[in-house]
Amino acid sequence: MRSYAAFEPFPETAFLLEWLERRYGFNPDVFSDHRFWYRPGSPAVWVANKDCEPVEGVLLESMGMMVTRQEPPRGMLCNVFVHRFGLSATKHVVTLSKDQASLFLDRRDVDLGQVPEEQGFCVVRTATRPLGTGKVEGSLLHSHIPNSWIQG
Repeated sequence: MRSYAAFEPFPETAFLLEWLERRYGFNPDVFSDHRFWYRPGSPAVWVANKDCEPVEGVLLESMGMMVTRQEPPRGMLCNVFVHRFGLSATKHVVTLSKDQASLFLDRRDVDLGQVPEEQGFCVVRTATRPLGTGKVEGSLLHSHIPNSWIQG
C-alpha cells in the first residue's frame, strides 16, 4: 500500500494565479471558488472547490484535479485542468478545425500552416470545446493527449 503525504494549501497561490494570467490569459476570478493544494516535497499543484478540505489523518492520493505536475513556470497544464478551464484561456491557445482536432486527438502532429507567434505549451481547443494540452514548435502542434485516452 502506498503512503501519501497530507495535502496542504499551496503557499505560492498568488504567483500561480499571476503565471496562469500572464501565460494563458486566465482571469484570476475564474478560480475564486477554488483553492490550490500541494503535497510538501512534491512539485505538483492541485485545484479543488474552496469548500473541499482534506480529512485530518486521512492521506489522499489526489485532491481535486491536478493543475500542473511541476511548479510554474516550468510545468505544462494537465489535460484534465484544460478540459475544465480551457475555454477561459485567452493566450497560448490554438483553436483547431474538426479535421485538425481529429488528428490532435489521435496524437498526431498538426501542421498549423504558419508559424504562430506563441510557441511552447498551449491550450488546444475547438471553437466550443477544450481538447487538451499541446506544444507548438515552429508550425507544428504536438499532441500531449495521454496514450490511454486513445480508443483502439
